Amino acid sequence: MRKVPESMTSPVLLLVCLTLPFITGQLEDRDVDAVAPAMIDCELSAWSHWSACHPCLGVKYRSRSIVKLGQYHGRVCVDAMDEQRICGGAPTGDRGACGPPEVNCPNFQCENGHCLPHRLECNEDNDCGDFSDEDYCESVKPTCRTPRELSEMGRTAGTGVNILGLEPRASPFDNEWFNGQCKVARDGNRRTYFRIPWNVMSLNYQTQAGEALSSEHYTVASELIQTTIRETSFNLNAGFSVKTETGNILQAVPDFKFNISKSVEKILQHSESETNEYFSVEGKVQLGQFQMRSRSYRLSDEFVQALGDLMVEYEKGQYFRLLDDYGTHYTSHGTLGGVYRLVYVLNQKAMKDMSITKDIVKLCLGFTSKQTLSVSSLVSIDRHFDPSVCFPKTHINNKSNLTTRVIKDVVSFVKGGDLIFLSKLQRLLIENKESVDASLFSQWAGSLIESPVLVGQRSYPISSLVPLTMAEASVIRHNLDRAIQEYVAEYSTCKCAPCQNGGTPIQLNGECKCLCSQYFRGVGCHIKRKHYKGTGVDYTDGHWSCWSAWSPCREAQRSRTRGCVGIKGSGQPCSGSTTSTDHC
Repeated sequence: MRKVPESMTSPVLLLVCLTLPFITGQLEDRDVDAVAPAMIDCELSAWSHWSACHPCLGVKYRSRSIVKLGQYHGRVCVDAMDEQRICGGAPTGDRGACGPPEVNCPNFQCENGHCLPHRLECNEDNDCGDFSDEDYCESVKPTCRTPRELSEMGRTAGTGVNILGLEPRASPFDNEWFNGQCKVARDGNRRTYFRIPWNVMSLNYQTQAGEALSSEHYTVASELIQTTIRETSFNLNAGFSVKTETGNILQAVPDFKFNISKSVEKILQHSESETNEYFSVEGKVQLGQFQMRSRSYRLSDEFVQALGDLMVEYEKGQYFRLLDDYGTHYTSHGTLGGVYRLVYVLNQKAMKDMSITKDIVKLCLGFTSKQTLSVSSLVSIDRHFDPSVCFPKTHINNKSNLTTRVIKDVVSFVKGGDLIFLSKLQRLLIENKESVDASLFSQWAGSLIESPVLVGQRSYPISSLVPLTMAEASVIRHNLDRAIQEYVAEYSTCKCAPCQNGGTPIQLNGECKCLCSQYFRGVGCHIKRKHYKGTGVDYTDGHWSCWSAWSPCREAQRSRTRGCVGIKGSGQPCSGSTTSTDHC
């Protein structure tokens, strides 16, 4: 069933807390005739041959691929996909004689090898990156007459993103370099000027908020989940696929955001119930926009070294590690701010017994029909649960009763906010000490100033940042483009088994799940819900197989094929083409 859009003009999102260890009874009895599909364990390919020994790092690599993703409670694909081993040459991590090439520097030579114009010496900026340009200064001439703090939005601009889930990764840029300029932007929220790094061509602080909060009503969880995944990933033929976890040491840019995989998992657990319905409330705040330089930018030393460490002969595991660390893409244009989105899981049976609707529940939570979300109200909203409004319609006079009887759970998809706020939100959701009312939105909006996140972006492949001056630059760029394609294919839903009865497979961190229609449930959508009166049961729609390898390049073109598999009973054929062509 389609979601039912509604217009809500409350200034706020409200959430009553995650709840009840929450199920007070067992889930509905399962159909005794429904046979659950057999567990499918993760299946991996054999290891590739060891690569040649890296001449600088003294290590060799090998990798493997996912053949089948884990499904139906089978073993999940969480094993390492690559290995490295010490081999002849320099010890691991010791670049020895393979450091950066010597630079004929006619100006100032930094101790770390950078070559700077003399104008950048003794200006109180760390232009070298190791402060060697600020040593031995007889006099200092600051770049900025008035000391200015680095803009937090400028510091995080251009961050890497993962193509599957848009999770933030480490930044490939050195955004603490100013190139001798003192360019500033004024933050109207704090009435302060902040300094902008050289890599950022433009940065504007401009607080905006949606004219009204929006609300969506879902009678089935599958459409809610599909909508969420569509909003947080690129459409690159990977199906509904999300990868947010890596096994690498390098940490992503900290933004304390929600984990989409865990939130989706929570909704999936609730989808097993026969008596749930859902509504989400969302407000979006924009704090500013940035645009990165398209040329003459300065990359971070760590990213340049990571590129330099890549072997010219393609080794999938090594290239995948760089994509896990720095993202498959980087953000060239971005909008920073936050999204406050909560999904309420409602007990239909309790609402029917109490003769109340979801609109009455919203009213009890503090939503009214005349309030708008405006910039001026971001830090002044103070709405709480009001018994005088709720009691006449529900005979519920406190938040605890509302949570216990009607609201089974509240699942957070909040993006942005500082660690203090998000820790508080998590605690409230878990402990259920009190329902979360509209006043909490004000705290979130205030915390955004210190911890905004990307809420919109234009991104380009990370391969486009390979410096033209790097040895074998064209080969490294080509290999990275290949790695991005294989990265998407590695976690594609084509490696899932088809779901029964019209279900849609999704992939979450190495495991396939089935999103069922409103008439079916279970791990494989194999159980008929009680209210389903139809006779069309035990069918499976067609499911695309994975693409074949590309054919050899002929007349500047190559092709690949796929097949529609798994049709059973009255299942529908696949939608799309069996052939794909590309220039080469």
